[in-house]
Amino acid sequence: WLKRKATRALHADPSWKRADHCRGAMSSTLIWECIKGNSSFIRKSTNMPIMSAEKGNLCSLNSFKFSGLANAQVFDVSSTKNGSNEKIVITTRHSKA
Repeated sequence: WLKRKATRALHADPSWKRADHCRGAMSSTLIWECIKGNSSFIRKSTNMPIMSAEKGNLCSLNSFKFSGLANAQVFDVSSTKNGSNEKIVITTRHSKA
């Protein structure tokens, strides 16, 4: 009974669905511990440091300091082409931050 009542109270409040409600739920160190060895962006090669191909990682090193996924301070430079015009886009934070 109590569990059902708590569930109804949670669903009655629409704020639990918003992204900002869960934004601070996981710390960046916890995210890094989850993805540091099991990321689809990791590139391993013999006699080379472990590299990463994620966005926001300009040095391409697989470390917390340079991570574009786990670190709160992201910096990325990319280019977009629209017809004959080409733009340089600088990203300084996550799109969902």
